[in-house]
Amino acid sequence: MSIEQNLAEFFKPEERKKGGDLAAKDLVAISSASDTDVRAFVKGSGACRVSLTAEKVAGHTFSADCTCPQSRKGRLCKHVWAVLLTLEKKALIL
Repeated sequence: MSIEQNLAEFFKPEERKKGGDLAAKDLVAISSASDTDVRAFVKGSGACRVSLTAEKVAGHTFSADCTCPQSRKGRLCKHVWAVLLTLEKKALIL
């Protein structure tokens, strides 16, 4: 299954659209990626740091953190979506 099939329901449509645009413009730089952790920077009007952590202990869960205001409000943002799409495109999925 693709990222969109698995995780789209957790992101607002406008965040998916904006994140898709960021990924399509190649504005995501993956600084490190392992089986369970990803660190990335998303360029644009302001650079944001994104961290993803996957846990497979009790099912497939992940946590996401971004330095943008949207994420600080506890919402999944366009930057996280852009990183997920980029991971899928580069076959670096958690």
